[in-house]
Amino acid sequence: DGRSVQLLLYKLDAPTLRLTTLTGQQITGRLTRQGDITAVWTPDVPLSAGIYLLSVQEGAQRQTLRVLVR
Repeated sequence: DGRSVQLLLYKLDAPTLRLTTLTGQQITGRLTRQGDITAVWTPDVPLSAGIYLLSVQEGAQRQTLRVLVR
């Protein structure tokens, strides 16, 4: 619904998250840990329907995923 993104962060202690639109516009928000591996990323403004890119980085390790908001 665009109000949050649920995440499983295996073996990541202090990751940096970056959510962008497909055109590169960065979306601001905050990450809240809910356990050892679970977290919720909440955008400052609810996301519109569409596809976004979520980059998760810690040190030299980075992974980018597509996020679909309906």
